[in-house]
Amino acid sequence: MTGAHRAKRLSCLFIALAVSLFTATAQTEQGAYRMKTVVIDAGHGGQDPGNLGTGRHKKKEKDIALDVALRVGGFIKEIFPGIKVLYTRDKDIFIGLNERADVANKADADLFISIHCNAAKNIEAAGVETFTLGLHKNDENLQVAMKENQAIFLEDDYQTKYEGFDPNSPESIIALTIMQSSFLEQSLKISSYVQKQFKEKVGRKDRGVKQAGFLVLRRTTMPSILIELGFLTNVAEEDFLNSENGRLVMASAIFKGFQDYKERVEGGASATHRETEVKAPQVAEAAPKSETRPVEKQETAPKTEEKATAAVKPDAAKEEEDRIRRQKELDAAKVEKERLERMKTDHEAGRKAEAERLVKEKAAKEAELADAKRKAEEKEKAEQAERIHREAIAQQAKVEFAVRLAEREKAKQDSTQKVHAEQRERKQQALEQPRPVPAAEEVRTQHEVVPE
Repeated sequence: MTGAHRAKRLSCLFIALAVSLFTATAQTEQGAYRMKTVVIDAGHGGQDPGNLGTGRHKKKEKDIALDVALRVGGFIKEIFPGIKVLYTRDKDIFIGLNERADVANKADADLFISIHCNAAKNIEAAGVETFTLGLHKNDENLQVAMKENQAIFLEDDYQTKYEGFDPNSPESIIALTIMQSSFLEQSLKISSYVQKQFKEKVGRKDRGVKQAGFLVLRRTTMPSILIELGFLTNVAEEDFLNSENGRLVMASAIFKGFQDYKERVEGGASATHRETEVKAPQVAEAAPKSETRPVEKQETAPKTEEKATAAVKPDAAKEEEDRIRRQKELDAAKVEKERLERMKTDHEAGRKAEAERLVKEKAAKEAELADAKRKAEEKEKAEQAERIHREAIAQQAKVEFAVRLAEREKAKQDSTQKVHAEQRERKQQALEQPRPVPAAEEVRTQHEVVPE
């Protein structure tokens, strides 16, 4: 973003601030303020699950946030039927951060409440906290904002949509904070009311009201807060928020905080307007005014011009003090910017190292899988060759057995045939040999010869 473009953008934001204060002044003068519309935003949704907690429960951050958001809206509708309640989502779908703010802006809402669940590397971290839009006061607030702002990376063309917004840049946060500065007091009030209910009525650990650069709050044109119900990375708090009673009492606490805030702003609209005029006179004076001044003052103004000029002219010591203070603020902002840039660089280096580690791990895993596959294929081929070899041996054994069996059968037949042949030959020989006549029989035969 060029310097000219940045300056133009800041100028527009200052003009918007002046117009918003003037509009608030006009509304207050026209009559008593009454809340008409509240927008409740359930964080994350759809392909953005939010944080997953310890993984022991089925519900994720998006599910708990939606459940509590619908309960809060239900309480408001029941107790204050005259107030219109809108949800950025009432089911498990993904909504961009800008679109969430657009729902509230288009409805001209009086209040925007975004509901989330926290997470931390330290599993002992616990408690509830409520955020308004502002500068990161410390690293912890920055980490919470960075976690919730990660949702923009799931949106198409996010770099163009968010105009190069950098949630880690003090300049970006300062610019968007100007848009919310006219509502900061009201945002802090309802935040304190909600935190009081969490602590006193529900008995949760109070982590306080904080400020950080949440993208979901940057475009809202009304008092806006972001509630972290508790840490899903803490076993006890995760169990509590996954229970029916836990979500019910948390929703009830948010509603009671809203109720206290409603009574305050509707009952003290004039006082609120007077406080605004006192705290920001330079902006109020810069806005156009419809009142006509008394004629007497117009006539006497030229006479007192010189005296008024002398009264408002700062002395040299005051000027020097202001210059030193501004320089200190600039130096502090510069140091903070450098610290955030170092943090961002370290974060990006960490992400790069993690990406490289994941690539190497993936390559090693793929190589391991390829090696395992190769070994499996080799083993399968060896087993197949062994199987074929065994089958061939078995087949050969069968053939050899059949041959031996056939040979034995042939030998047996040959032996039988030989025996039969020998028997036939002996019989034949026996038949062919002359039969011998005994001697007595031959003598008898000679005696029996008949004489002539």
